[in-house]
Amino acid sequence: RTTPWTPWYPVNVTQMGARQEQRVRYTCRALLADPHDLQLGKRKIETRLCPTSDGAAACETD
Repeated sequence: RTTPWTPWYPVNVTQMGARQEQRVRYTCRALLADPHDLQLGKRKIETRLCPTSDGAAACETD
């Protein structure tokens, strides 16, 4: 099972105003009687570079 992506959040902003953003989701798998015993498995991170204030449409995702 995979969680939804988190919202994009800034991780770095250059002096020129461009920014690097990331979002995260987790994957877990288990056969448990009690779902509270579930632990997160793999973490996937997506990163994108956004030029100066051009909006999310101009961002490039890796």
